[in-house]
Amino acid sequence: MKIIQDTETHEGFPAMGALAMALVEETGMREYIDSMCKYDNARRNLSPGMAVKAMIGIIFGFRYKSPLSNIFLSYSSAPTDLLFGPRVGRDCLNDSAFGRALDTLFLADRKEMVWKCAEMCASKYDLPSHVFHMDATDISLYAMMQEPRDGVAVPAYSGHAKDGRDHLVQYGMICVTDSNGLLRCQIPYSGNASDVVMDRDMIEFLSEKVECLRSTVVADSKMANMETVNMLHEKGLGFVTKCPASFAEKVRERVLKMSEGKMRPFEGRKGASVYDTDAVAGERTLRFVAYNLGTDEKEGVDFYLKDGEKKLKSVLGKLMRTEFSCRPDAERALEEAIAACGGVAYDISAKVVPYEVRPRRPVRGRPPKGAEAPPPVTMYKTEASWEFNGNVAKRMTADRGTQVLVTNLPRADTAAENLRDGARAEDAVKAYLEEYKVEHTYRLMKSGLGVDSVYLHTPERENAMMFVIAVATIISNAVDAALARKPGMKVTMNRLCLEMMPVTVEYDRGDDSMRVRGYEGAGRELLGYLDELGVSHGLLLGRCGE
Repeated sequence: MKIIQDTETHEGFPAMGALAMALVEETGMREYIDSMCKYDNARRNLSPGMAVKAMIGIIFGFRYKSPLSNIFLSYSSAPTDLLFGPRVGRDCLNDSAFGRALDTLFLADRKEMVWKCAEMCASKYDLPSHVFHMDATDISLYAMMQEPRDGVAVPAYSGHAKDGRDHLVQYGMICVTDSNGLLRCQIPYSGNASDVVMDRDMIEFLSEKVECLRSTVVADSKMANMETVNMLHEKGLGFVTKCPASFAEKVRERVLKMSEGKMRPFEGRKGASVYDTDAVAGERTLRFVAYNLGTDEKEGVDFYLKDGEKKLKSVLGKLMRTEFSCRPDAERALEEAIAACGGVAYDISAKVVPYEVRPRRPVRGRPPKGAEAPPPVTMYKTEASWEFNGNVAKRMTADRGTQVLVTNLPRADTAAENLRDGARAEDAVKAYLEEYKVEHTYRLMKSGLGVDSVYLHTPERENAMMFVIAVATIISNAVDAALARKPGMKVTMNRLCLEMMPVTVEYDRGDDSMRVRGYEGAGRELLGYLDELGVSHGLLLGRCGE
């Protein structure tokens, strides 16, 4: 086999990066972002919208995703004058240009821009929705700790990050995803912001953007507090949320007692059951739905048998190997350990036991002859034993399997197209179970876009970078939803990126033509996806700059 050094050069870009950038142009997002930013077009070769587009191309165009690191290298063989405008050469895609773009994006109304970009995609692909799934989380970035400042979300160290990466700083974030799985809004917060504050800010924003009397907000149990519930009523929004044990003087316990022996079969789910009632919560009468999806009693008992044994050995077993010099310390440690083992199906017997020990001899030297041996010293240790209680495990299994939702949706005997027109108990449960859609969005934002490997110097740029994350997420969500509606086409944006990894779109300046290079049939597949998504073929290499 001969190795020939080919001196012929080609202009082109990875196919999926080109497709994502074409979507940014086709939907009008790039033009809209530019219109929302204040900048001197005469002095800037790369506009803020074009900078967002360039970062989107990196996010979807390469397996190694790094949307703000050495971007000019990723576009070293791309026709940048076609992609980003006639004044943009490869040397224009430098770190300073993207830093300035992020500074400009920070000053714009990013919350409004995320909403409008999502609306553009929803309009293009006919994705209406009256149900909005809301949840708060944290997002990790490489960044420096910063002093609090007005109008800027600043990071904080969590001390115990969910992903185990305690060396990163974290921002708070709240997002809304609609029933189609499309990200509709994203708001970053300082790392120490509370979920309650984020929930109420988002409810305020949503109430200004949606038709409240026709819309329903679905969220987890953090939204279930009387102040937030009253706010939802005042705005006219429908809601479905999980009822926590502490809500409204423990109304959940009352509902569970009311449901005993009255659960009816859950329509459409084998082995599941549901119960629907009204109860007073604070100064309001709300609707409560108890449901059980069919938790197997034997599986639940086995779980509590193994999980409880593991927890007890870890906590009490470790404590029993510890020595204490005084009884109060030992009793306090034992009390804390038993409290830490709460929620186990075991009967625990424990006590503090004194015992005597001889003082250890000094490391160096010997005691003089005739010296009396030092008297014994009293020390304390803990002793504990535990025995599995099957009846407790069965009760805990039943409690674990039955959940309670609180809602203000009106009742109905049949399913309605809009939940605000009436919802069966099953419809309220199904709406809550679809909360996974916002979780999928978070999974993509946190691990699927590569932004956690980007280092930025200021919170302002970090806030703006989260806007870029939101735009990329909207594009991915829109492609997933649009292709899912095509008969026989079960493919996602992530799957497309994997399949099209070896495919590139090349440009020939000699005859002003494009060609697709890759495996056999790659060109036909790529253009087929463009047709399904309603994207002009000419936008693959961004002819918008002409």
